Amino acid sequence: RDQWVTPFAAGKLKTGQVWDARFGWVPKGHVAHYETGEQLWKGQWLPTEQVAKYRGQWANAWEIETEHYVVRTNASLERGVEFATKLEKLYAIFFRIFAGFFSPRDQMAMLFDPPNRRTAIGKIDEPDRRQNKKFRVYFYRTREEFLETLRPYVKTGLDVSTGLYLTGTRTAYFYVHEQMDEATVIHEATHQLFSESREHRHGDGSRGNFWVIEGIACYMESFRDRDDHVELGAWETPRLKRGRERMQKFLPVDKLVQLGMPDFDGPEIYDLYVQSACLCHFFMHHENGRYRDVFVKYLEEVYLGRADYQTLAELLGIDYATLDRQFRQHVVEGKYQ
Repeated sequence: RDQWVTPFAAGKLKTGQVWDARFGWVPKGHVAHYETGEQLWKGQWLPTEQVAKYRGQWANAWEIETEHYVVRTNASLERGVEFATKLEKLYAIFFRIFAGFFSPRDQMAMLFDPPNRRTAIGKIDEPDRRQNKKFRVYFYRTREEFLETLRPYVKTGLDVSTGLYLTGTRTAYFYVHEQMDEATVIHEATHQLFSESREHRHGDGSRGNFWVIEGIACYMESFRDRDDHVELGAWETPRLKRGRERMQKFLPVDKLVQLGMPDFDGPEIYDLYVQSACLCHFFMHHENGRYRDVFVKYLEEVYLGRADYQTLAELLGIDYATLDRQFRQHVVEGKYQ
């Protein structure tokens, strides 16, 4: 009609649904029931409190569908919608910043072209299209449910986790608690976006270079939603702030790029994470993003399993000694735009 909407939203509107910031996509005629404290359960309008008891069982959990996510939760409909909305904002900024990760041209077409549209390389077969595959997120009411679900998959470190993304199940898992750890949500959701947005080897085949897989998720913890805009890169973000405080623990960059996943599971893991976060900050912000496009290309090479110890230096066109000096100066000065 007279407004610009996405193809997904247009489909919803054509079926008589409307978006409500509290209840998600619902038939327009149902909004009044929701506002008076009723929800639909097996064809009947019942008090919200009564429906919540049924939905509290995971088998009956709410499913909130947005353009790119399906969030399943037994916490509450409102919490689920709020959670899904946050994830959609992350998705939006992610695909603007890391668009270069999704080349070549057929990947860009798969991500951004409406279904059934032909591209210069022809029509993409439906099984390969990303539009029909939404990111799956489970958001539990209690920590106990979260732990019970993940114990068969995770053998160590689960007891201290507040959220986790598993490549094997292609699902991100979180739970409700008093001080919701937004940094963990953004961190694990970033892993999910990089892992599922295109087919690749998840870094398998790359020699070393594991730092960037964790580092970019740590950097994205600086994501801040300011309603009318999003901010990234504030040094006050806990991980980045601690990195600046622990610079004396930093490895030379040429040593960092040689480390693989097993090296990030030892006693030095904390210092490796904060250094990796700061190094990603450098690539994203140094001299107004001078290295940003090359850095995104490097991310692609790592995820595709094609990176070795020299890939980063070769793409940048500078030696590791120069890179290390620039990086440390960047962290000391604490500049970013």
